[in-house]
Parts: sequence; C-alpha cells; structure tokens
Amino acid sequence: MNTQELALKKATLTAWTNILYKQGVIDCSKRSRMIAAIEKLRGTAEPVSQKQNKSEMKGIKVV
Repeated sequence: MNTQELALKKATLTAWTNILYKQGVIDCSKRSRMIAAIEKLRGTAEPVSQKQNKSEMKGIKVV
C-alpha cells in the first residue's frame, strides 16, 4: 500500500468518525480513541488475502 493510498484511507476513517460523533452515535472519548487508533495505522507489506491464505494453511481460519 502506498503512502498516498494510506493517507486517503485514514482521512476517510477520520471523516466517518467525526460524522458519527456529530450524529451522537459515539461520545467524545470514543471519538478520541478512534482517531488515535486511525493515526497509528500503517501500510502492510502484503495484501490481506495473502495473510488469510497463510493463516488457513496453518489450520487457523481468519474471519
């Protein structure tokens, strides 16, 4: 995942978090925790589908 793609995904998640807060679905402390978690996100070296295949081969089913 490239840097620009990750930045766009973070911005989208942050925008949705703010929408949920403004609608009263989440409170201020939940909003703060969600935004902090979004900021910690970083790109992965391999796609999710490859990770799932590796886990399934080890006998662990990823849901």
